[in-house]
Amino acid sequence: MTASEAAAELRARLIVQELRVLGSKGRFSVYVVGELFTGMSRVQRQLAVQTALAEPIADGRVLGLSVEAYSPCERPQHT
Repeated sequence: MTASEAAAELRARLIVQELRVLGSKGRFSVYVVGELFTGMSRVQRQLAVQTALAEPIADGRVLGLSVEAYSPCERPQHT
């Protein structure tokens, strides 16, 4: 699975305002911002992203996943 394929899977299953997926060969880093993360703990956010990628995780197309998930009001300010 490529990073663009992983991003497409996430966009198909989550409503997000911002999404970046980096990586290759099944190991990905995900940065995502969405209203759905409002009120969720870090663990709940991780699980939401993992659940959206459940099929590729189960069949081995996703081997490693690092997640940074934020609600819009928590989005880090990049300089």
